[in-house]
Amino acid sequence: MFQGLKDWLERRAALGEIQVREKIGRDFKPFFLEQVEIAYEAFDRGAHQQAYEIWTKTRLRFPALSVTTKRGLNLLLELGRYDEAEALMREGRRRYRANAGSFSADQPAFLSAGSARIAYQRGDVQEAIDLCTILRRKFPHVAEGYTVAAACLFGLNRQDDAEAVIAQGLTKAPGDFEMHKQYARNAMWRRDWPEALRRWKVMSDQFRDQWLGPLGVAQCLREMGRFAEAEEILGGACETFYKSDWLFAEAADLATAKGDLEEAVRRWERVLTRFPGLIVAYPRAAETMNKIGRIAQADELLTFAVNRFQSDIYVHLEYARNAHRREDWGVAADRWGLVCERFPNCEEARQRQVEALAAAKRQASDCDEKATDVAPTPTSGSTLR
Repeated sequence: MFQGLKDWLERRAALGEIQVREKIGRDFKPFFLEQVEIAYEAFDRGAHQQAYEIWTKTRLRFPALSVTTKRGLNLLLELGRYDEAEALMREGRRRYRANAGSFSADQPAFLSAGSARIAYQRGDVQEAIDLCTILRRKFPHVAEGYTVAAACLFGLNRQDDAEAVIAQGLTKAPGDFEMHKQYARNAMWRRDWPEALRRWKVMSDQFRDQWLGPLGVAQCLREMGRFAEAEEILGGACETFYKSDWLFAEAADLATAKGDLEEAVRRWERVLTRFPGLIVAYPRAAETMNKIGRIAQADELLTFAVNRFQSDIYVHLEYARNAHRREDWGVAADRWGLVCERFPNCEEARQRQVEALAAAKRQASDCDEKATDVAPTPTSGSTLR
């Protein structure tokens, strides 16, 4: 009897503690959200480790609030921290079961959508499709059930199925931004540029406060060779959405498409100055620099990038490929070795390192043979040194 009373009192005390913590969490929600945005700002600057540390500290301080924020989940996905993202969703479900009343009504939908997104980002496509099917059945108005499924289906080359699922989503939520975005992307992935242009224009008109619509319009116009129209769209969009890195990057891509490589380099330099955290800008700027003979500057830029973004495989691959392409075999072998060290599961790095080492060995052997061929023949009275 006494043991039962003791257990009841402990459960009551634990519940009271949870309720107090949840109340404190609500009171501190603005501060919590501010810290999440500070972490995102660090990420945008390219300070990924700092962003992760800020988020981790914030999550530990506000565990209840951390399982409710899409921005926090987005950050973990951007950082490639999939295990931690899954742990966050599990913790969210545990807390919801323990005290559902302290959460908003859409918390279960957020957790289900989060799990589907994590599976997709991991590359577990079939699992993501299955989770999206459940998500659509339970929460038919949640965008991720359609958008994530469409992305997965398109990746499996099931284009008609991808179109069907996103069309179904648009009937459920015709005013949803994410739904329209995926609808336009479907056409882009099919390289149906006129249709993609039509869809991006609809989105641009419907969501005038978003930069993605003008970006999509400009990309389609570029692919269709309508460069002057693309320049006009981008000029206005860059003024309106001056904080959007991708618009300025598209302006650089547009200059490349027009064949004005000097202007493209100038635009990439502007991107790197204004948005140093935009990782893709480094290899693309370096590629353009190589084309106009600024090889040393391109290499210097990639060297800077691999030191700054040590967890990003894309810049590391381009860093090694840059030496490989110019057949600087010793340097290439060292760089592929660095990629192998930091990304041990990268098959390309292992194969290319073997190629570079073999080529470096052949190159050294050829040099030795040439040195032997040109060596002077000793004569009487001569001294070799």
